Order: sequence, then structure tokens, then C-alpha cells
Amino acid sequence: MFLIVNCISNTAVRSILKLKYDTPSNIVHHEAFNKLKLLTVSNRLFELSERYVGTGLSHSIPLVVRLVKEYKEGFKSRYIEYPTPLCNCYLTISSYFPET
Repeated sequence: MFLIVNCISNTAVRSILKLKYDTPSNIVHHEAFNKLKLLTVSNRLFELSERYVGTGLSHSIPLVVRLVKEYKEGFKSRYIEYPTPLCNCYLTISSYFPET
């Protein structure tokens, strides 16, 4: 699903900016940010997940608080073999649950 969204957004940016179809994705992303102020799909998802977790914690939404507490309890080492979306929000989480 992510790949499809990314392909569609790249195609849309190429069309809007009148770039050639074979323009490399890194150039498309650079032009999209500079000219249209658009983030890549992965950067936007990261931003949204951080905002979701931060808002959930700041409003004490029980499901988010429980999810984060369980995540923190299971976070024994710095090496994570299978990262989850919560791994991306570590700084947001640590601001609500400081290390002891």
C-alpha cells in the first residue's frame, strides 16, 4: 500500500512540476519540497505518527497511554530487530516518560 501511495505521489509531482517521467525519485522529492513544500510520504507518516502519539499522551487517552507504557516496559535494549511505528516516536515518548 505504501509503495502505491508513493508511486502515485511521485507521478503527481512529476506532472505538476512538468518533470520528465524518468526523473529519479530523489530529484522529484527534492523539487517537491523546494517548490511545493511537500514532504515525502515516509516523512509525512513519521510526522503524523509523532503527532498522534504526542496528542494521545498529552490528553491522557487511555489506549495510547497503555500502548506506550507496554512499549516502554518491553524496551530492554537499544537493538531492535523489528522496529514498530512507536520506535519512530522515541523522543516524543521520552518527553512524557523520562528515563529513571
